Amino acid sequence: MEQLGIHHPAELGFQLGFGAVVGNDGSIAVDEPTPTAKADRSVVYVAVRDDGVVLKVGQTAATLWRRWRPALVVLDATRPIQIRSNELMDRNRFQEAARGRRFEVWFKQALTTSLRYIPGFQYEASLREAEEVYLDRYYEPILGRLLEGRASMKGAEQPNPR
Repeated sequence: MEQLGIHHPAELGFQLGFGAVVGNDGSIAVDEPTPTAKADRSVVYVAVRDDGVVLKVGQTAATLWRRWRPALVVLDATRPIQIRSNELMDRNRFQEAARGRRFEVWFKQALTTSLRYIPGFQYEASLREAEEVYLDRYYEPILGRLLEGRASMKGAEQPNPR
């Protein structure tokens, strides 16, 4: 990542949630997730391949592990499960990008803001969706859908030269 001028998520205050290795046979061996990956809610995350390529960014109101555990079952090509055609396409893309490699998922609690311009009324709101778009623009992950605004950023000064 450094050679590309991109900051690793750890440099930006993210913590490791879990790592995994995608075998050449398509199996996925997952490290035990950290206790905070199982406990902290309302998070944003960045999945990084062992060569520094960002696979995916995302957000969830749940915990990181609650978001990823079912996905890892679907993404494991050796599991004999029934999956929908869109899940099969996602699995194939993931396998193509990660087979034979290790990846890690880094996360942090999403920022919040407080709306309180009405006297006597306050509302706390998570900024995780905005952070997901922000991370998508910065990292330009190779998997997942293009999020709001990424295409319009092309040609502008960007941190990621990919």
